[in-house]
Amino acid sequence: HYFLYFPNKLKGSKAMQSDIMTIDEVAEYLKLKVKTAYHLAAKGDIPGFKVGGAWRFRRRDIEAWIHHQTSKDEPNEDPNKKKYKPTL
Repeated sequence: HYFLYFPNKLKGSKAMQSDIMTIDEVAEYLKLKVKTAYHLAAKGDIPGFKVGGAWRFRRRDIEAWIHHQTSKDEPNEDPNKKKYKPTL
């Protein structure tokens, strides 16, 4: 048997903590209830995967998902349309 040693991937290391998140961490990050995060993950609405029955999420996938969600909500602006300016 061989033992592979990856010092950057040890539990508790910053590299590991910042890349993979639990359902609780994703819920906190997205400001959701844990139950809502479970529901979204099960439907495939947020990118995640299961390991031994527990949901896990790559931080970069969640950040890309957020970027995609926010960019598709922005309407294409007509350059000839006047922008609303609030009066003070």
